[in-house]
Amino acid sequence: VMSKFGYDGKFVPKRNSPCIRLGYYSDGCALLWKSDVFELVKEQRRQYDKGGQVYILATLRHRKSNRCVVFGSTHLKAKKGLANEKVRTSQAKELFREAKKVAKSLIGHGESKNIPIIVMGDFNAD
Repeated sequence: VMSKFGYDGKFVPKRNSPCIRLGYYSDGCALLWKSDVFELVKEQRRQYDKGGQVYILATLRHRKSNRCVVFGSTHLKAKKGLANEKVRTSQAKELFREAKKVAKSLIGHGESKNIPIIVMGDFNAD
């Protein structure tokens, strides 16, 4: 649908989404970009080591400047409480660790040391 408006994107569903049990499509997270502004170089769609939540990391090349940017999209563990806060912290650490690995892998492949990383999502923080 979004391609009609000039967007491209990726979606990763949660494997054990409660939505499926209710007869709906799975929730998850998405990452969309204007296809005339960015082009996809590579992407990773994964489930976190802890919890059933998912994330996307996408390396997009800015068409005008030819520079790469690493984008991340996530939806961290919901619900209050210390146990869930620990899961969210673990998930955030994993996401940033993986994003840094992706950025580092671009160095020496036409990219400088300063590769931007932009992470967005629902962090379920109070």
